[in-house]
Amino acid sequence: IGQLAATPERELLRTQNFGRKSLSELKDVLDALGVTSNVRAGW
Repeated sequence: IGQLAATPERELLRTQNFGRKSLSELKDVLDALGVTSNVRAGW
């Protein structure tokens, strides 16, 4: 989870089959877990 949380948004969006909806869902899950992440940057 830590490695995923440390991955920048742009890099995640370059992943095949990982779009804006997946990013939004990931942010929701990280929030529920109380994890601070770099995913927030630029959103």
